Amino acid sequence: MCGRLPGVGFVFVSYSRADREVVERFADQLRRAGVDVWMDTSLSYGEEYPQRLAKKVADSAVFVVVMSARSQESDWVQWECAEATRRQRLIMPISLDGHRFSRFENLHSEVVRGAAALSATYLHAVRDAVRPSVQFVKKSTIEGHHGTIRSLAFSPGGEFLLTASEDRTVRLWEAESGRSRHVIAGATEPSWPAAFTPGGLEIAAPSRVHPGIHLWTVQGGIPMRSLGAAEAVRSFVFSPDRRYLVTGSDEKGTHVWDLAANGARGHKLAAGPMRPSWPLCFSPDGGLLAVANRGSHTVSIWKSSSFERTHRTDAKSSAVTAVCFDPSGHQVISGTEDGGLEIDTIDGIDIRDLMLHRGAIHAVTCSPADRVFATAGADGSVKVISLVTGEELQHLLGHEGPVFALAFSPDGTRLATAGADHVIRIWHRR
Repeated sequence: MCGRLPGVGFVFVSYSRADREVVERFADQLRRAGVDVWMDTSLSYGEEYPQRLAKKVADSAVFVVVMSARSQESDWVQWECAEATRRQRLIMPISLDGHRFSRFENLHSEVVRGAAALSATYLHAVRDAVRPSVQFVKKSTIEGHHGTIRSLAFSPGGEFLLTASEDRTVRLWEAESGRSRHVIAGATEPSWPAAFTPGGLEIAAPSRVHPGIHLWTVQGGIPMRSLGAAEAVRSFVFSPDRRYLVTGSDEKGTHVWDLAANGARGHKLAAGPMRPSWPLCFSPDGGLLAVANRGSHTVSIWKSSSFERTHRTDAKSSAVTAVCFDPSGHQVISGTEDGGLEIDTIDGIDIRDLMLHRGAIHAVTCSPADRVFATAGADGSVKVISLVTGEELQHLLGHEGPVFALAFSPDGTRLATAGADHVIRIWHRR
């Protein structure tokens, strides 16, 4: 359903008119490398600069600013740079004769002196950013569950895979061989989702019959203890430093449990009309918490230092069913019940609106190694999408029935998927 989107997949070039001759040469090199280029020479007579430029910056895959003494003095160039930063565009600067902007002093730049050409390395990097060449092929399947698989996760080291199913078991597998290591079942009746604790030494999952999040050892699957006292948990997440456990449910809202204070409940979030409050996730650095408020079709962003809400995105077409941060922690990706997906900045600026699946998006996750993410749908498909452009890079088929869970390995070389057919499929990057 999602091929190449109109208006995306191009490079926006910001420059001073005084540097136009050399910039045109750079643009020609980019085009010969297979990259679409947009410059303000494409403006039509009578168009209003701010509106048109803002739209093109927002739609661009990569923002290239040609830094020189002349562009440093250009108000328009500085305005475009500010807009690209605000929109969280991927910025790949070119420095003429070593000139740099202070705002981009921490970004690696292509330095061009005199009449030299852009390097092949830079051209390849821009082309790969616009059109990532990420492809996955199915390598293996793992069987053993007797019910729909609802969640899965790789261990921090990538050696283990954890799954939770409607068959009332949580299972630990060797990710490479597919061999079963532990089956967690019994009186606790473990439910989903299941996850590794930060550090990867324990397995965590809620229970159908007992409140709280229960822990088992990875080595041996030995029951340990429970954390918090949440009931009917639909989603939970640990902060990366393991200071907090956050739980979300249909009726009880979102609760924060302070594990440094013996698991005492410290905060209650998303009360009232924002219930039910799940799924949820922490940003990679743990500084932000995203809560998908299914009852009000919104995603809220909270500071984990104070658990105060900073932003709320309301433009959702239907209930939010999946949410994750990109690896930078600056963007939030959310899938919905009608198969739509939105990419927003953490301060609520909409970047992409996509229609990806026929039916609900059940899971979404970002690759830690590439600027891509994957979605799992009720239509039985898994899609790999460019985070930069929103283009569909690959459509993975093979599951029979809805796909409910997926996860990238920590190095991004493997993608695991699972769902209603009780089968785990492992896809390797080609």
